[in-house]
Amino acid sequence: MLHDTPRAALLTFAAAVLLLGCTSDDKSEMDPGNVVTEAPEILAVEPSDGQMGTLTTTAVGIKFDMPMDAASVRAGFHLSGGDDMHAWMDSLGHHGGGMMGGHMVDMDHMLAWMDSVHYQGDWHWNELMDSCYFVPDQPLMPHTDHMIYLYGDILSAHGTHMEMDNHAFGGPMFHFQTGP
Repeated sequence: MLHDTPRAALLTFAAAVLLLGCTSDDKSEMDPGNVVTEAPEILAVEPSDGQMGTLTTTAVGIKFDMPMDAASVRAGFHLSGGDDMHAWMDSLGHHGGGMMGGHMVDMDHMLAWMDSVHYQGDWHWNELMDSCYFVPDQPLMPHTDHMIYLYGDILSAHGTHMEMDNHAFGGPMFHFQTGP
């Protein structure tokens, strides 16, 4: 729950996510009359890919290069960890073969499985709708591998689809490990 997460850790994290948006060439300041045709991209994720010793009370932050459709990000976001995450990844053939190799038949089944093992929580967005953070309802498992996975029809606020085909498993994955 949100009240179980140390307030100082959340505020520090929220500030870091919001600061990621302070760049002079931010696409989110575009004239609303312009039609945006570029696909949205992820600029940063916290915890970063490969990070070790992440606090179990951390939130997950994502910074995009443009305003996003919050509902589509929520629907395509998965955060999981531990044995269930490893079993799911092994089923994708993460260590050989897999979805792109033709061994996986039913991606809907795979996503339903992923939904059943991921953390639930609350979402918070900045005013520009280009940065968000997810606060899990419970602390993350300690000393455990975790994965952030984005999949599906993730859209910008202007309705442009995020490109997923250029990722090995149909969407970007970021891995980190918690500490004590």
